[in-house]
Amino acid sequence: ILLHHLRKKIGNLGLKAMTQSSVKTLISSIIMGVVVYLVYNYSVAAFNPSRFVELIFVLLTVLIGITVYIAALYIFKVEELHFAIEYAKRQITERKNK
Repeated sequence: ILLHHLRKKIGNLGLKAMTQSSVKTLISSIIMGVVVYLVYNYSVAAFNPSRFVELIFVLLTVLIGITVYIAALYIFKVEELHFAIEYAKRQITERKNK
């Protein structure tokens, strides 16, 4: 009810775009979670590591998770990722020009 009244006063809220983006982000998160879970558990079970090696596995798993998440966002063409990439490019260009 609140969204209906808000939409009447303000206009189009872009709920469809927000919902699509949220669903794509949720799916990307689930994919990342499954990959991280499988990679970490397989690594620990296969190698039976010491504490130090397990710490390295955790760090590598985090890097793999970040890579999978960003790749999934890119594949699903999430607009916010493209915005973030363009913003980062502008920041790098500005710092090089200083």
